[in-house]
Amino acid sequence: MTQTQPLILLPTDLDRLHAFEQEVHSLFSHATTPPKTEVALGAELASTSVTVDATGVRISGDEEDPRGDIADFVAVDREADQLGSFKISGRPAIVSATAIELDGELEVSLDLNLREVPVEWQTDAAGRLALAYAGSKERHLLGSARVSTSKAKLIELVRQAATKAAADEGFGIEIREIDLTSVGRSVTATLDAKVKKGIISAGAAAQVNVDIDRDLIARIGEIQVTSGNPVVKAVLMALKSKIARYEGKSVDINDRLPAGVYLTDLQFRFGNDLDVEVTLG
Repeated sequence: MTQTQPLILLPTDLDRLHAFEQEVHSLFSHATTPPKTEVALGAELASTSVTVDATGVRISGDEEDPRGDIADFVAVDREADQLGSFKISGRPAIVSATAIELDGELEVSLDLNLREVPVEWQTDAAGRLALAYAGSKERHLLGSARVSTSKAKLIELVRQAATKAAADEGFGIEIREIDLTSVGRSVTATLDAKVKKGIISAGAAAQVNVDIDRDLIARIGEIQVTSGNPVVKAVLMALKSKIARYEGKSVDINDRLPAGVYLTDLQFRFGNDLDVEVTLG
C-alpha cells in the first residue's frame, strides 16, 4: 500500500475508538475555533460514525501543521480498516479564499457526507499508533458533498483582485458588472468594465466559458476581449496574453484530486448563491 502521512496519532494505552473523538479535532488544526464533534461508537471502526459541526469555524490553510509529533512517524506495520461514516457540516464555516488565489474570507455553507472511508492503523518502531487516510485507486471515498457561497461576496473578491492586477499592469479598471451563470456542468463568466490608460478611457467586455463533459473533462473556451477603443483593446489584449495559455486546454478533474477521491458527477447551480454539488464513487 502507498505510504501515507498519519492523520491522527494515538497513544497506545488508550482504546483507539474512544480516543478517536478527541483526535478528530486535529483535522481542524488550522481552525481558530474548534468544531463540535460527535462520535457514535460501534463495536468496530466500520460501524462507527463521526459527525462534525463546523458552523462558525474559521479555517485557513496558511499555517504550518502544529502536529510536530507526527513528522517523525515511520510506519513499520499497517492494518487496513474503514470508518463507517464521516459527516461535516458548516452553516456557515469561514474559509480563506487563498485556495482560489483571492485575498479575503468567504462564508461557505458546507455539507460533506462520506461512508466506508478507507483508513489504516499504523504502528511505528516505538509502538506508537496512528490512524491514516488510505484512499487509493482500489479504495475510493463514497458519498457526496455540497458547497455554497454568496455570489455577491465572491464577485467582490474577484473585483478587488482584477483592480489590483490592472494597476500592476499600469492601467485603471472600473468594473461595472461581473456575472457568473451555469447550466449543468457548464459555467460562463462575463465582465463589463471601463478601462483607463493615461488620458484614454473606454468601455470593455470579456467572456470565457468552461464546459465539463460526462467524463468530468473540463475544457476552457476562448477568452473573448472586446472594446470600441483600439488603444484600450490593445492594452487588454496584452493583458490577455498572460492568461492565453489556458485557452482551449482540457483538464481531467479527477487527475487533479488526491488518491482515492474520484468524482462521478459535478453540478453547478448559480443564483444568488453559487452552489457546487459533487458525487464521489
